[in-house]
Amino acid sequence: MASLPQNWNFVPLKELCQIIQYGYTASASKEPIGPKFLRITDIVPNHIDWGGVPFCKIEPNKEQKYLLSEGDIVVARTGATTGFAKRIGNHPPAVFASYLVRLRVKEGVDSRYVGHVIESDEYKRF
Repeated sequence: MASLPQNWNFVPLKELCQIIQYGYTASASKEPIGPKFLRITDIVPNHIDWGGVPFCKIEPNKEQKYLLSEGDIVVARTGATTGFAKRIGNHPPAVFASYLVRLRVKEGVDSRYVGHVIESDEYKRF
């Protein structure tokens, strides 16, 4: 990656986010018993294969809290893939697993740019 312009302001990621949240704890199921259940293993490849993402059972009163929205960024928080991330684009109804952290950027912050930076090899090395 080329060096960044010196006049750029660097800020902690948390200052760009309105939500930083751990995911939902449940067991994955191949049966369509609820929304898709995005896990660390689903975000490691270059693209999320939504057809291969399992489902999970979740209480209706909890689903909204963990439901992913376009522009959300999920980051692996444990294991050998700590720091791997994906920006959520076109997707089916899905919630995210507890070993992921969801970042939802503030209004006025470009989630595409933040997602691009967080998905980069340079960020993973950091």
